[in-house]
Amino acid sequence: MNMEIRYADVHELGECVKVIRDSFMTVANELGYTKENAPGLIPFSVSEEKRKSRFAEGRKMESP
Repeated sequence: MNMEIRYADVHELGECVKVIRDSFMTVANELGYTKENAPGLIPFSVSEEKRKSRFAEGRKMESP
């Protein structure tokens, strides 16, 4: 398999956020973390709106 690392496009941020949230949610569920008892954890604090805001500031995400 040939893979390339590149910056994600602004139109891909929703998909990026979903991958991040889903992957961290597995651990959060195993440890009993919820939005109420750990609101700062990545699965609860990452949003497409925040990523778009950071993207506009020049803080881009890398994507394989």
